[in-house]
Amino acid sequence: MLKEKLTLQEYLSLGYIYLIVLGIISDVIYFRFLDVDILSYSDISDILLSPINILTNSLLLFSVFIVVIVFSYFYVTKFLPKFHQKYRLKKWYNLTGNIEKADKGIDSIKENKGIPFIFMFVFCMFIGLGVGRGQKISKRIQTQDIEANYSVTFTNDMVKELYVVGQNSSYLFYVLEGEKQVSISAINPNIKIIKKIDKE
Repeated sequence: MLKEKLTLQEYLSLGYIYLIVLGIISDVIYFRFLDVDILSYSDISDILLSPINILTNSLLLFSVFIVVIVFSYFYVTKFLPKFHQKYRLKKWYNLTGNIEKADKGIDSIKENKGIPFIFMFVFCMFIGLGVGRGQKISKRIQTQDIEANYSVTFTNDMVKELYVVGQNSSYLFYVLEGEKQVSISAINPNIKIIKKIDKE
């Protein structure tokens, strides 16, 4: 079986590659709502760090991710098999009437430790984040329901307060007051200082 052929290190490597792919997809969806082709402004380091950047964006988000992983693992490896064993002979539970097939399905879940289900949960979480954040920010920009969250000093010593919607290693994505489109500035050599505005 696949489980016997892969080591823990290989599982971790595959898991991180999976997170990288989901991070890219989530970013693409998010920035697509803002009419920005984020892949055109990303280098390899941005792509490799995309899942980490998403998860560490806030403590709440990181906590939710950990809870999702733990919950999905215990749900598919502990709760689901017990639930199946208790109700496997009930007609309402097994509508197909094929108990042997249902038993094999549960055995398969036990064997692979619910990894496919965990991958599915994580997939839904990342895609949901991309869509949810993109729709929310796009709507706020169009209705001008935004206020400056960063003060940026450019290399010509011009200081602007603006609403930052994203940043990677090379570019800053922001909205100027009164505008409904995202502006993009290369950090080097255009920007000297990026300072978060403290909310009172």
